[in-house]
Amino acid sequence: MFSLCALIVAASVLACASAAQVAFAVDPLISPGASAGLVFAYTLIIGVLPVVMVGAPVYAIVGHLYHRVRWYIALCIGLAPGLLALAYEVHLGLWSIAGGIIVFLVTHAFWKASYSNSLKADRLRQRLGLDVKSSS
Repeated sequence: MFSLCALIVAASVLACASAAQVAFAVDPLISPGASAGLVFAYTLIIGVLPVVMVGAPVYAIVGHLYHRVRWYIALCIGLAPGLLALAYEVHLGLWSIAGGIIVFLVTHAFWKASYSNSLKADRLRQRLGLDVKSSS
């Protein structure tokens, strides 16, 4: 869930970058709004499979095995699909690298905030004398 939300954030950032690029172009073929819409849509369409099939499961497995994921691990997870795409096509690879970095660092921030809130809730339950983990 966090990764899909982060993909929307990444698509928005890349769409804004594309709109800015078109806005400052000398003789653009399309408007900045059309450029932003196309980049947003294509980022979601192209990015959903790597996020759902590779990135999120790898992130979850690493988080489960080590009980935390460091930012540089999240960065590597985000870079991997883009590096593969870079070997196929340069522009697609560069956009994939930028999107992957954004997706997994934002995912990492979401997960870290959620995990921190979960720990705070567990501590509060302990202080109140409520059962934190059911033993049955």
